[in-house]
Order: sequence, then C-alpha cells, then structure tokens
Amino acid sequence: MTTSRVSLNNAEIQEYLVDHLPYRLNSLRAWDLYLARRKADRYENETPSLKCYWESELLEPAYEISIVFGRSLLNFLGIKRGSNGLENFESNQISNMDKDTIFIWHINSNKRAYPINNLDNKEQEHLVNLLKVANKSVAHLTNKTSTKIELDSLIPARQIIYKIMLEYVDGLKTSKLWWFPRKP
Repeated sequence: MTTSRVSLNNAEIQEYLVDHLPYRLNSLRAWDLYLARRKADRYENETPSLKCYWESELLEPAYEISIVFGRSLLNFLGIKRGSNGLENFESNQISNMDKDTIFIWHINSNKRAYPINNLDNKEQEHLVNLLKVANKSVAHLTNKTSTKIELDSLIPARQIIYKIMLEYVDGLKTSKLWWFPRKP
C-alpha cells in the first residue's frame, strides 16, 4: 500500500465541492429523475411526441453512468466491496494505482471513510449490489450478467449514496443539485 500524494489547496477543494461532486451526484440520479418525470407507465401509453425519450440513445448511457458514478462516489467515501460485503479503507490503505485519486479526507480533512456500520443490512446489500453491477456489467466487459435482485437494488442504492453524500460531505454546493429540495 502507498500513501496518497494528493494535496489540495482551498481553491481546488472548493472546485470539488462546487463542481465535480454535484455533477457526479446529478449524474447518479439522472435516470431516477427521468423516471420520476416520465408521464406514462408504459411506452404504448406515452404521448407520441415523448416516445423518443423512452430508453433512447441518451437514456441508456445515463442509466449506466449513474451506476459508474455510484461506484466512484462510494470510492470517494472510502467504501469498497470486499469478499464479505462492504469494507472501509483509509488514506494509508490505498493502492499505488489510487495515489492520485480524490477521497473524502482530501475535501474534508477532518473526515475519514464513511462508517459502513451507519448503514443497516439492507442498505449495505443494495450498495454491494450496485458495486457488483458496476464492476461486472457496466465498467468491464464480462460474460456474467446481473441478476434481477442486483438490478432491483440500483434505485435504492443511488438514493442511499445521495443521502450519504448530502449528510457526510461538509461544504457540498447543494444549489447545483437537481434533487435537492428548494425553498419556495
């Protein structure tokens, strides 16, 4: 293992809080936003002018990038999939390949990895399933397909990651988030 060689100044930290992390959170929930705004329950019932937006060349990649960004945000939080479920890792446990990766402790110097014991068993299961799908179906070409149970975990997993990020990352610019409740 190696120690991170990342050292961010205040301007760089603000860039992550204002731009990079909100972008990833928006991408994480883009598919969910689409589903929430879609009017019809089935393609056949959709307004003809809106049928072009059903799982099209734009939405399929949005769906997949939401999974990859979910994995990326969990990594940012110091959470990975181990042989027996979720595991935390800290700054002194990163591999040489991750020495340039930004983690929570680079943005909030008082924070360590998000404690997975804050999650109940079902939440952990959803996050493990998102990581499985991200690794075997989206980020890498494999001959194994995801199960229905794994795929059914994606929406709750994205919601859990979003909630963790909002609660755990100090200084996150929420005004740039599409799913953040606004006061009238």
